Amino acid sequence: VGPLNPIAETGELPAIDKKNHQSNAPSILIRVVAKLIISNRMTEA
Repeated sequence: VGPLNPIAETGELPAIDKKNHQSNAPSILIRVVAKLIISNRMTEA
């Protein structure tokens, strides 16, 4: 599992990302943005 996309492979953050907030933050941002996009599409439709 590479450092770029651990969530897609394992479904959760590895222990290294939990310790390292800098690598943890982008994956959390991706989840938040994805939720916003999904909710926007549901309200438009």
